[in-house]
Amino acid sequence: MGAALPGGMHRFLPVLALIALAVPAPAAAGSYVSVGIGESPELSGLPGDDIGGRSGRIMVGKRHGALAIEGGGFGTTLGPASSLVGLAIIAKGHLTLAGPLSLYGKLGLNRGWVRTDTMGTVDSGNGHELGIGADLGLGAGLGHASLWLDFTRQSFDMLSGAQAEIDTTQVGIAFGF
Repeated sequence: MGAALPGGMHRFLPVLALIALAVPAPAAAGSYVSVGIGESPELSGLPGDDIGGRSGRIMVGKRHGALAIEGGGFGTTLGPASSLVGLAIIAKGHLTLAGPLSLYGKLGLNRGWVRTDTMGTVDSGNGHELGIGADLGLGAGLGHASLWLDFTRQSFDMLSGAQAEIDTTQVGIAFGF
């Protein structure tokens, strides 16, 4: 994974820092839904691994204090005519830095399917993911919402025998309910 943030995401960092100083922290408990988009510039062991692509995820979770568990779906394009879609269950541990700003680490299990436009599902596999990220609470006035920035490595043992890895960088928002 490169040192630079892809797609101009570095422009968001000063805005996030200002919000962190100005907004009170939301409650660190409750259920939430989280949506993120980003890039997956680092692929190996899958069709299109010389191209990279876009990625997205939608998760539903429950946080209690510093710990959270979430589950949902994700997808990554693998070039112009194929993609990897999957399901994941993830445990997260949050460390509050200052006010509404926290860092987190995550560990999860996933199941993925490689699909092509012409042949449907061509491979599948089980795997795991490791990641780190930052979470910025936006305050109770916004329904306990938070912005997040996430770096994740997903690894799969595909049925075809391929060892696949995908690095993603995503930004997103989570809404408490």
